[in-house]
Amino acid sequence: AGMIELTSGDTLFIDEGAVVYGCVKAFDAENIKIIGRGILDNSKNKEVILFEMNAENNHEAINNASREHTVVLEYCTNVEIDGIFAEDCHSAVRMLTVKHALEKINIRNVYGTYYQYVVGFTRFHNYDGEGYFDAITLDKIYASKAVRHSVYCKEGMYVFPIIFMESGVYLKNVKVSNLHRREENTSVYTIGLKKDVKTEQLILDNVTTENGTGEQMP
Repeated sequence: AGMIELTSGDTLFIDEGAVVYGCVKAFDAENIKIIGRGILDNSKNKEVILFEMNAENNHEAINNASREHTVVLEYCTNVEIDGIFAEDCHSAVRMLTVKHALEKINIRNVYGTYYQYVVGFTRFHNYDGEGYFDAITLDKIYASKAVRHSVYCKEGMYVFPIIFMESGVYLKNVKVSNLHRREENTSVYTIGLKKDVKTEQLILDNVTTENGTGEQMP
C-alpha cells in the first residue's frame, strides 16, 4: 500500500485476516480511525542509510536516512487507532505538534519490535512553543526494542525509550495502560520524559518490563 494519507472523517478499516503493508499519515485532521480486526504492518519498511558513518566523528549519516513511522499524526483531534504490528521497524506512532494541540487520541493493540521508539510525543524543533497533548490514551501495548541499526550505536547517541516524551512538550492528560515489554535487546527506560517536559496528569496503569538483556535496566 505504501503511504496512506487520511483526512478529516476518514476511516481505514482493515478486515479480519487482512494485512495492509504500509504507513499512515494524517495532517491537521479530526475524526479519523484506523480500525478492524486486521493488521497494519510496517515491517517491510526498512530504514535505508544513504551513507554510512565511515569518518571519525561523522554524525551526518543519521540525518541522511530514509525512514517512515508506521503512523504519523500532526496536530490531529479525535483519533482512534486499533491494531499495529511491525518487526524491526523504526516506530509505531509519532504524534507531532506545533502551535496546535493533539487531543482525544486513543491508541491500542500495538505489537512488535521497534528500534527507535514505539510511541513518541514530539514537537517541531524549529518552534519555540510547547507541544500540547490532552486526552491521550495508550492501551494494550505489547512491544520491545529491535536491534539498533549501526548508525544509532555510536557512543553518546541518545537511546530512545519505548514511550518517548520529547523536551518541551506539555502533557495535560495522558494515560498509559497495559503496557507489557519483554526486552531482549536494549537496556533502556520503558517510559522516558526528557528535560523540560511538563505534566499535569500522567497515569500509568499495569506497566511491566521483563528484562532479558543481561544488563541492568534503568
